[in-house]
Amino acid sequence: DSRESRDSREDLRVRLSVSQLAGTTFVAGATLGSAVRARAIAETGTLADESVFLDFDGIEAATGSFLREAVLGLRDSDQLGSRNLSVVVANPSELVSEELGELLSRLRDVVLCCRLAAD
Repeated sequence: DSRESRDSREDLRVRLSVSQLAGTTFVAGATLGSAVRARAIAETGTLADESVFLDFDGIEAATGSFLREAVLGLRDSDQLGSRNLSVVVANPSELVSEELGELLSRLRDVVLCCRLAAD
């Protein structure tokens, strides 16, 4: 189970480990991104009105195509329906942040990013 921690219902957040969802520390390609998106959707089940933190701790690097499919794909997924999940990128490395920044700049898009303490 890649759900690392689940705080009280008042906290309304879920933390998913990208390295566990992907099975690697270097995440590349649209195919792996789509697979991670599908696993994240399965992990969130029927949750609604929550923040989903995609925890990139331990991920050395990510390609733009992976980030497009995994992060933006999850955020924009029709499979989430009206569940109102907010997708947040947590603990990205410098290389992941750089690649994500370039992707978002090119697409004129934004996502929330943060640093989370280890549990």
